[in-house]
Amino acid sequence: MNTPLKSLAIFITLAGSAWAEDLQDLPDDTLLGEVVTATENGEEERLLDLMREVQARGLLMFPKPQTCTFSYPDTEFFGNEIFRGAVRWGFGTDLRELAMSQGFCGCIYDLGSLDA
Repeated sequence: MNTPLKSLAIFITLAGSAWAEDLQDLPDDTLLGEVVTATENGEEERLLDLMREVQARGLLMFPKPQTCTFSYPDTEFFGNEIFRGAVRWGFGTDLRELAMSQGFCGCIYDLGSLDA
């Protein structure tokens, strides 16, 4: 590799590092404005960096991960692992269809229970 190309590679690396540090210094409203600009201009790499900073600051969407748990009624029937799996699959399928028809994005098991 010749010297000018090495110099260019080093410059790009250092400029990228400086840009990453500058993101942390931007005020929240400016950062969000930069997200819009990067989106409109189709700047994928820049947008990814901006959204990482948005996520780190807790701005916009990015809720905490939701735990979605399923519990079986306390009956002898559900003591059989095969029955539990078949019921969970069928019940889950019904709840997913219901969630899609209602535009629901939360835990599907909040839409109904086997006890009901």
